[in-house]
Amino acid sequence: MVTERGVGGKRAGSKERMSSPGKSWILQEAEGKLWKPTTLAHFLVDHEVPFERVRQLRPASHGLVTRVLGVQPRLSCWMAIHPPSLDVRDLLLPNLLNMPFSDFGLGLDPELRSIIMHTTAQSFGCPACSGHGLCFGTVLKGSELYMEKTRKAFDYELHSDDLSPREIAAAAFSRALGQVPTKVTLDDRLRLARVFSRAHEETVILMSSVMALMIRFTDTFGVPLELKTLLLAEQYLQPDDEEVDGLRWNPGKYISPWDSDRLERELAQALEAGDLERKKEGIRERLKVFGMLARSGLGDEKAKTGIPLMKGRLSVVMKRELGFCPYYLERIRFLFPRRAIAATLVHYLNVESSPQLPVELKYATCYLMANKLNSEILRAHFGYLAIASGMPTRDLCLVGSGRYDVDLFSKTERFAFRIGEISCSSPAVLPPSLAKQLADHFRPDALVELITVTAIFNVLYWLVSAIPPSRYEPEIAAFADSVHGKLLRLRPGGETWPNWEEACDQVRPIRRVRVTSDEESTGSFL
Repeated sequence: MVTERGVGGKRAGSKERMSSPGKSWILQEAEGKLWKPTTLAHFLVDHEVPFERVRQLRPASHGLVTRVLGVQPRLSCWMAIHPPSLDVRDLLLPNLLNMPFSDFGLGLDPELRSIIMHTTAQSFGCPACSGHGLCFGTVLKGSELYMEKTRKAFDYELHSDDLSPREIAAAAFSRALGQVPTKVTLDDRLRLARVFSRAHEETVILMSSVMALMIRFTDTFGVPLELKTLLLAEQYLQPDDEEVDGLRWNPGKYISPWDSDRLERELAQALEAGDLERKKEGIRERLKVFGMLARSGLGDEKAKTGIPLMKGRLSVVMKRELGFCPYYLERIRFLFPRRAIAATLVHYLNVESSPQLPVELKYATCYLMANKLNSEILRAHFGYLAIASGMPTRDLCLVGSGRYDVDLFSKTERFAFRIGEISCSSPAVLPPSLAKQLADHFRPDALVELITVTAIFNVLYWLVSAIPPSRYEPEIAAFADSVHGKLLRLRPGGETWPNWEEACDQVRPIRRVRVTSDEESTGSFL
């Protein structure tokens, strides 16, 4: 795949495109034209990190992502503005997508993984991520392996003869979960439980949930599609019959005149270089994958420092760091995904890495989103964390009710809450005027971090929607019954919810593989 940038981060092209120092050629060419930048990605184009620099920062993980997608994802260039955001991606994605275990036959079939990724993104309405799900392959064989069947999964009612019961169940669940607010119900879980073992059902849930990280960031930020992804998606995702809605492929806001101008140049370069043709590879190229896997280590090693694998010790760490251990960490049975989520909570949400985004502001933004999406458990979690981090209860009540546009809150806080509200829709509607104000007000790294916070929240939102609690954690139950909890109008600590897990256990088939204890669980989703 030919990138837009040449040596030293400058775009390939004539010298006259770089005639104005400090301003990229795309901004220069926008001047005097009728079309204007519309997304955060457009306004921050001068801060976009070149692919060469991304490869230097994360050589192994970038190589693996490029291999399974078939393109260098543009998302990396904006996440790299705030390197911890890139760490979040490298930590959550391989662990919750069961890489590389599924790729080597341990766990769900990679074809089913591609179906789950594509259907979730298509349901949300993110064309970039639905295109990536379509192309997603394996670390061993590369990309573009399962496109023919994956394209049919979203409209599984029309293609039931071509899909297995497991594929239909996974597609139905992913399509329900991928909406915001989510539409997943107990019936969707029961449909999974009837055809999957408990371990495989958990795999489907984790794979669907982690897509929220990429979808939310890409959607809110307005990350443009890569040329090859766009061409493949238009080839495979266009409806066969104009009278049938089909897969509802719609590039939408990601193909503006701004992006079309870029894509035309990229297409000419790719055709000249022959980069659009799928090339055969020998054993030497495939052996390189094992080196990348060894160096990637399933995410950032620094991020996993102090986060134990075993459930008992992990609970102690979470109570020390956050004040409670979220129930979903108790519910997840597999070691690596559980540790990845815990590390994200402790080392990213609970840490201040930008002066413009203190910890209490990140938690308050998540609390607002939980209110907006009516997630009772996340309202309680993030209300507890925001107040414990220093946010006054009175202020948090105003945030939760959407009355934050007052002088009591700083301009930074009001912008953060506005982004939180916008990130509760699918797709996000970010007016160009607001995008410009955000780009002017925030430091680029702080803005990327803020969007990443909303993306992490969406991962947790989809996760708790798929595996809802039966009751509050003890610490959260005490908080709900306290003065703070009553002011926030949380549900009483003693209330219980319907237990989905018991209902699923009653319809689940006998498992061929039995994992009887946490210590016997492995990173592979057997």
